[in-house]
Formats: sequence, structure tokens, C-alpha cells
Amino acid sequence: MRRRLMAAVIGAGAVVVAVGAFTATAGAAPTARASDHLTLLSRPQASGDALPAFLPASELGDEGLLAGSTRFLGQSQGARNWVAEDKSGQICLVTMLGSTPADQVTGTTCIAPAAFAKRGLTLQVAGPAAAAETHLLPDGFEAAAKARPELTLVSPNLAVSDPYASPATTAIPLAPAGKATSGLQLDNLSAVKR
Repeated sequence: MRRRLMAAVIGAGAVVVAVGAFTATAGAAPTARASDHLTLLSRPQASGDALPAFLPASELGDEGLLAGSTRFLGQSQGARNWVAEDKSGQICLVTMLGSTPADQVTGTTCIAPAAFAKRGLTLQVAGPAAAAETHLLPDGFEAAAKARPELTLVSPNLAVSDPYASPATTAIPLAPAGKATSGLQLDNLSAVKR
């Protein structure tokens, strides 16, 4: 898994924590294509899916993000979130706090599609004024994420949790809709210091 931080911050520092944040409990063998686990990557890119012009996609992920692969996932906790594929074929989660080049803190983490199917992806980004903890979920985990009190579902593939909360447990179990024997264990990250 590859991690990258881009920060243009005035004042205090920025922190990014990125992990492949799920552990498989059982299930079918994962496939190697990103769109097999995130169908939103199969649809054409809309104008609202593009990264801000000041975020250089060529510097995110391994060897840069594929042109036209970004999809906007949603906004929560003062952060905007995208998923994309990088040039090495990995699934990448991009989270940006702030809205201008002067105040933005951006974190990116990437993982191979087969590993994503087993572990999902979590990214924690903290800047001087805000923090966000985002969880990119494979298709089929929307209902399970809605049922967990520690998660807020932003879109079918994106959940957030409180970056300032101390984890009550080390894992949050999630089972996909209609399957009792397959699931993921979502890691609970350490709390961000205020």
C-alpha cells in the first residue's frame, strides 16, 4: 500500500494516517480489477468528479492517478473525498481538508484491488483547524455501515467516523448485505489530538 501527503498549511502541522483498514473474515476469492469492487468506477466521469485544479493528480498514488478516473464520493467533517485508480492499477482514496491551495491538507492512500476486497481502505487526515477519518467500502457494505453507531454513511462506498474519539474497540465488524458468512473488520484508528 502506498501513502502520500500533500500539504499547504499555514501555522500548525498536518497529520495523515492511512491504512488498509479492513481484515477479511471469509468470502470468495477477490478479483484484480478496481471496478469489480467499486462499480462507481465503471461509470463515466462527471464534471463534479474532478479534483480541484490545484491538486496535481500526477503526484498522487503510484506514478500518478489515471486521467479521468476520479469519482467524487461526498463531503463530511469538512473534508471532500474522491476515489480513483492510479497508473499502477491500485484503488486510491483522496481526502482533502480546506478549499484553497493556501489552506488545504490532502491525504492519499492506495491499495491493490485484491487487497481492497479483503481490507477496504481507511484514511485519517488532520490539519490545524480540522480532522477527518474516512473509510472506503467495497460494494455491498452500505447497510452494514448504516447499522454501526460509530460510522456515518456519506455515500454507498464512503463512511466516516469521529477522528477525535478514542476507539472503544480495535475493530468494527461489517457484513455485506445478504451474506452471513462474509465480512470485513474495520480498524478503529487512534484519536487525533486536538
